[in-house]
Amino acid sequence: MVKLSRIDNKVKNMSSTRLDRIVETLKQSKEWNECDNPETIVKREFPVYEKYSDTTIVPFLKAALIREARAKMMDVIEGVVFGGCDRKGTRLPVSWPVLLKNGKLTKVVSWNPNTIPGGLQFVKLTGTLNEDFGNYGDIELIEARPFNNLGILQKAALSIEDESVWENQKGAGDPVLVKGNVKWINPLFEKDPDGNRGSPIPVVDSGGRPVFEVVLAFDGLVELHLRFIEQNRGVPFLGIEDMDLLLADVVKIHPDDPENQAKFLQTALQDRTVVGIGEVMNISERYTRDDVRTLPVYIRLAGLVGVPKTDESPDVGDTTTTKPSSVKQTILDSGETEEEFAARITEETESTAEEPEVEESKPAIKKTKKKDQETGVSSLPDRKNAVNQIDLMVDQITEYCNLIEKSPLSIGKDELKEVGIGEGSTDMLLTVALKKVQETIVAAKTKKKAGNKEN
Repeated sequence: MVKLSRIDNKVKNMSSTRLDRIVETLKQSKEWNECDNPETIVKREFPVYEKYSDTTIVPFLKAALIREARAKMMDVIEGVVFGGCDRKGTRLPVSWPVLLKNGKLTKVVSWNPNTIPGGLQFVKLTGTLNEDFGNYGDIELIEARPFNNLGILQKAALSIEDESVWENQKGAGDPVLVKGNVKWINPLFEKDPDGNRGSPIPVVDSGGRPVFEVVLAFDGLVELHLRFIEQNRGVPFLGIEDMDLLLADVVKIHPDDPENQAKFLQTALQDRTVVGIGEVMNISERYTRDDVRTLPVYIRLAGLVGVPKTDESPDVGDTTTTKPSSVKQTILDSGETEEEFAARITEETESTAEEPEVEESKPAIKKTKKKDQETGVSSLPDRKNAVNQIDLMVDQITEYCNLIEKSPLSIGKDELKEVGIGEGSTDMLLTVALKKVQETIVAAKTKKKAGNKEN
């Protein structure tokens, strides 16, 4: 027994001596200096990797220190997620819109499409805010659990009734949650080399993912066009009854016929109430043949779920409008359960309900072409939307050039269009965005040269 005790002590002393030696090595690293409690972390992680040689164990311990330092700096994101998307032909990460507990929306991005579980989930994540792009990167999943309270989604979602919000507050790239009744299902179309409409695309891709447009019922200014576009690594979610069966059958019943595939889905889904989550592609003002002004909103879908019809949503064609409830964008309070939320939100909605106002019939707004309309930007909302589109494309161009390590000065408009940048916008706005990026590069080089001369 005495001999065994001596052997155990000798092993412990050797291990301790080795740990001390590794600690001294790590103290010379930047990872050690950037962590608040490095010695505690190393002692905790050392037994896990002790079987490896010093050459192998040091990188693992450095990685542990990096994780600890990053965790201190990261934000916590909690909210509802259902689906993530990217775009075929691009090198962009997968983006998940998140409905936060305070009712606002944000986006989290990752190169790994499996970062967040599929389906309707309430998630807790950590991530780092990218202020330039307005999303969270470096995300890690802490917790995910199924989310079943569809009433919360309906309360938070925007609809065609929210005309002022769509016209004045939303623009390209904004994450949105929307609701309405399915009116049409349309196929999407390829583009020919000249940018014109080409052949229709099958409504299901080779990976079984949806590729089609859902147009929600409308009768007024706003039209909502929800699009499941072609994906690269994206994981869009469809949570509608029988949808898996419908997608499996549609390609068998109408092989190589996207237009009839869309009609098949429309027959099954028409008039169903849905909630979609995604991001705005484009908002553009148009006029009908009768000179009636409309505002089509195109949304890149990450997910679409079916919800029960409610009496709160006015039927399309109803001539009355109801002022939005003051609790429209209120979600879960801290520590509040879904059941408690449902009871509270119902009480608040009933207490804030007002007598509906009957809108007087108005003549259709006539189209008056002014000088600035000739440039494609005819009104203040149009100008704001154009600026938002340009800013979004500037960010996309910058990110694309960084990813492929290529100077914006050697990038052309056609190359950007090939990878999906500028989709839903005009060539003129894409050209302006590219020029802005190039001018920034030139200005930075000029400033650097001037600084070198002074030195």
